[in-house]
Parts: sequence; C-alpha cells; structure tokens
Amino acid sequence: MGVGKGRFALHRNLSTCILDHLKVITYRLKERCESLPPHWKIEAYEEDGARPVHDFIKNELEPAERGRLTARLEMLSDKGLGAGSDLLHKISRGKRDDPRRKLWELRLPNSKNNPRFLLMATGDKTLVLLHGFKKVGRSNDRIPESEIRTALRRMHRFLERQEDDE
Repeated sequence: MGVGKGRFALHRNLSTCILDHLKVITYRLKERCESLPPHWKIEAYEEDGARPVHDFIKNELEPAERGRLTARLEMLSDKGLGAGSDLLHKISRGKRDDPRRKLWELRLPNSKNNPRFLLMATGDKTLVLLHGFKKVGRSNDRIPESEIRTALRRMHRFLERQEDDE
C-alpha cells in the first residue's frame, strides 16, 4: 500500500467520522428542539362541552383548508403575534377601552370557502381561537358585525372563567 492510498484512506475515514459526528449532533439538536414547548400555546374556545371552533374546522373546512390551517397555526405557535400581517390582522385600532382591540383575524387565503378565524392573545403567551366562519363576498370586505359579536361574547366568557379559576 503506497503513501497516496494511505492518505486517501485516512482522509476518507476522517470524513466519515466527521459526518457521523455531525449526524449525532444534528439528531441531538433535533431531539432537544422537539422536546421544547412551542413559543405560543394555541387553544380553541370551549364552553360547557361545546367545541364550536373544533366543530367548524371538522364540519365546514375541506381537507386542503384544514392542512393550510395547520400550517398557519404552526407558524403562529412559533411567532405568536409577531407573525406578521400576512398571517394575522388586527380587527380594530379604535379607542383604548374598545374590546375589539384584543381581537385578531387569521385568514386562509386562496381557499374555496374563504374561512376566517377570530382569536385573542392572553398574557401567558396563549392564542385562543374564539370563532370560525366562512367569509361571504369579496375577501377584502369587512368582517360582519355578527361574527365579531360572537367572538367578543366568547372572549368575555373565556376571560370570566379565567378570573374564576384564579
């Protein structure tokens, strides 16, 4: 065995060893990242056993829309309210005491049914999906007042229950 072959073999063994170590490090980092909780927790509104948001997702959305919703919720879990305007839209920028200021809209663009979700954020980095509905009409139209009232009613009930639990 000549010198060149030995160096090549040594180089190949060293490369293999480095690659093996990188695989182990990558695997360990992946395990650690998967074991860490997401930055934001996402919940769906429930009351007295009723699960209106879950029911809307299950019964009203098509499989492709549910897939897009899952992808968007994963992004929200990572970025929270800082996800950007392509994901979340603030409902109202009105007066300081207007409860609408706590509502955010999550859209699923390019969807057949034009589904929307109204949600709120809590102080413990939790996003609560309050209401889901199909937006009828042009996608850039305002949200119907009845949909906002439903979300506000659920938000008040959710906050009341949180206060009672404390």
